[in-house]
Amino acid sequence: TPTQPLRPPWETGAQTPLAPPLQPQPVPMLDGGATTFAMPREMRPQQAQQAQQAQQAAQAAQARAEQQQRAWLAQQAQAAEQQAAYERAQADAQAASRVAAHAAAQQAAYERAQKEAHAT
Repeated sequence: TPTQPLRPPWETGAQTPLAPPLQPQPVPMLDGGATTFAMPREMRPQQAQQAQQAQQAAQAAQARAEQQQRAWLAQQAQAAEQQAAYERAQADAQAASRVAAHAAAQQAAYERAQKEAHAT
């Protein structure tokens, strides 16, 4: 039977879009010095590590989403091939049916002609 093409999950909202990677934003300090991050100096490495981990997690999630998209597209291509094969098989069956009907009609005409020949 014909199938309707599925909409990809990223169009149906099944997956939420990924947030951009976290980047610490500089906050100007009022000490007249260079722009620095508004956090205690001892927390900066920890914050940087957390940001890096969040970015790595976002990249991994992005890679998974891309893999899912590729798999979905491959499934759609396979479904389209199966649909085309089904339609070819239907056309072949219809052609075979027409050939069989024509052969049956010829056989019936031959048999009628044989009966008429014997009747005379």
